[in-house]
Amino acid sequence: MCAEKKVTIQSDETIGRIDVAESVVALIAFKEAMEVDGVVGTTGGIVDDIASLVRKGDTPKGVRVTRDEEGKLVIDVSIIVEYGRDIRQLASNLQVRVMDEVEKMTGSRPKSVNINLVNLHIPPSNKKKEPSEPEMVVPVEGEQPS
Repeated sequence: MCAEKKVTIQSDETIGRIDVAESVVALIAFKEAMEVDGVVGTTGGIVDDIASLVRKGDTPKGVRVTRDEEGKLVIDVSIIVEYGRDIRQLASNLQVRVMDEVEKMTGSRPKSVNINLVNLHIPPSNKKKEPSEPEMVVPVEGEQPS
């Protein structure tokens, strides 16, 4: 059985160590993503779907937490965005939110937060359909109805 990877939080106290599961960091990133206006969901694609069958824990689809060669956290968030949004601004806001919230909650600032736009949500058209019944024609004065 594979042990859950942990983030160790440095504490000023010497009474012990604080470990936070990487899946908790992923949940923080997921929550922040879902609170950004214009993000309609996260998705990991086929690779993440297969990996979710193997891994344990409650890591949300579309969020991956890894470490670089120096051991620093790297967070990847794959999002679905509502069509018509400013993608650069939305992604930048999400990066800042995730960085700040992970640091606030764990005391460990991620090295990077990478945003991957994997799909656009295009809402159905609001265009009204033509009525199926013929419209009533009101004759103009002087014309004979047909």
